[in-house]
Formats: sequence, C-alpha cells, structure tokens
Amino acid sequence: MPKLRNAVTYKVEASVIFVDGGAVAPLATAEEAQQVQDKLKEPYLPQDENSNAEISFVENVTVENQFVDSAEILSVDDAVAKLTSTTPVTTTYTVETGDNAGKIAAKYDMTLEKLYQMNPDAKKAVVIGQTLNVTVQKPMVSVKSVETQVLTSVEPKQYETQYDDTKPASYQRVIQQGKDGQKKSTIQITRVNGFVTEEKEVSKEVIQEPVNEIILKGTQ
Repeated sequence: MPKLRNAVTYKVEASVIFVDGGAVAPLATAEEAQQVQDKLKEPYLPQDENSNAEISFVENVTVENQFVDSAEILSVDDAVAKLTSTTPVTTTYTVETGDNAGKIAAKYDMTLEKLYQMNPDAKKAVVIGQTLNVTVQKPMVSVKSVETQVLTSVEPKQYETQYDDTKPASYQRVIQQGKDGQKKSTIQITRVNGFVTEEKEVSKEVIQEPVNEIILKGTQ
C-alpha cells in the first residue's frame, strides 16, 4: 500500500493564476488567488485616499479552475514571491540633460563595464538625445497605475509692441498693463512598478485669460 500511494498522483481542483495565457501559480481557493493579486498591487496603491489612480496589471492576468497535482499547490506568500521574481531584460534609455555614464549605470544598477559593453560608443561620451541599451530587472507580473491630477498654473502674459512715428526713438511707454492668466490642466501620469513611464496633458481649460502688455515705442 505505501508503494501504491507513492505511485499515485492526487489531482485536486485549484484556482490557477495565468499570466499571458501560461499557468503560473496554483492556489487552493479563489479567495487565495485574489489575495495574491491584492498583495501584488498593494505597494503601488495611492497613499492619498482622494486619489483616483487606477491600478491594473501590465500582463494579462486571469484565474481559472483546473485540476492539478496536490503537491503543486502554492501558499499565498510563495505565489507572490514567484510572481515578483525578476529576470534581466534589455531596454533603451535616452540620455537627458545632466546625465553621464556613471549616473546612468547607477540608475539601472549596472556596472560601468557592463554599460560600455552594451554601448561601445558611450566610452567616448554620452550626449543628450543619445539612445543607450540598458538592462532592467523585470518581474513576472508588473503593476501599472494611471493617476489623473488637476493642476492650476499661470498662463503668462504676452508682450505687444506698437510704434508711433511722431515720437523720438528714445520714447517708450506702457499703454496697457499686462496681466498673467490662469489655466487648469488635467495631467495623466502612468507608472509601471512605481516608475513614471508617461506623463501627458489630456485637457486644458483657461480659467482667466491673460491680458497682453502693450508697449508704445517712438520711431523718429
């Protein structure tokens, strides 16, 4: 009987988490599968309770019921650890103002030697706008947050010059005092695993129109 038990595989129904169509993490119940997803999102939930950030997964994450070997069932913590395990992948980075090779390498937790190996031209210099190959640690599941912020900012006044040919060239006078306006911008900020990947203005509303400042100058 012991030999017979060892030879038999026991199949049990489990709630299996799939990532992009591949079975990754079998959990004992649907509740535990949901706990895993909640724990993955938890570090990226907004701290401000008034925030309207939408949290989702970059990959297609689904849960399906399947019969699996009972020995394959994972605990919630083990499933989280598996789904957050990382592998190095190559991506690109565009050099910005103030960058240097050392700063870029440190940003991506790379050695200078590795950066130069992937980008031989960077040994000479890095210039603004240059595209470099870098490595990042990509988890099996990435969390995306899309937050919408409404900001009020100054809409600067414009300057307009008018000319008077009856006045000397040294003559200059402000004939209309200018005034800055105000605008309300709706900004959408997208983050993946906490890092900003996109920031764009989705709408703009002028609250107060700016008033041009008009300067009169002589031409004689």
